[in-house]
Amino acid sequence: MPFKPSKRTPGDDASALSVGLRLASRRAHTQAELAKKLAARGFDEQEIGQAIDRLKALNALDEDDVTATRVAEMLAHDARMTPRVAQAKLEQRGIPREIAHSAVRTAFSDWDPKEAALAYVGSETDVDRAARRLAQRGFPTEAILWVVRHLAKPDL
Repeated sequence: MPFKPSKRTPGDDASALSVGLRLASRRAHTQAELAKKLAARGFDEQEIGQAIDRLKALNALDEDDVTATRVAEMLAHDARMTPRVAQAKLEQRGIPREIAHSAVRTAFSDWDPKEAALAYVGSETDVDRAARRLAQRGFPTEAILWVVRHLAKPDL
């Protein structure tokens, strides 16, 4: 049965900082994730902001490290991940755009979009369907065009 956090009750003396430290000690969190969890536990915005500032000062929150870990987890979970999809997923989790972009750029530094696109479509023979699938997955236009040419003339 999953753990369900309870709301704060009158007389509860646990501070947002102590709860934040406990959460951060269990696993790395982004500021947005931690703020959401603290809000769910009944802390107000001021308490949350102060706790996050203090956790950052204690180096208990490291957005860059958490983001790099999340990108690595995404790649391990889905080998067909593209930089565009990874960036969008990180931003959906509340990670600032600049930090997400830097982590994605590092994680995909040796990624070959053409080869990845060709591997993604596999043995697809319908060129239009392959192009649609690649576009939906976030592959760059140049890679999609390269795959379309390859599928049209596989001896290239």
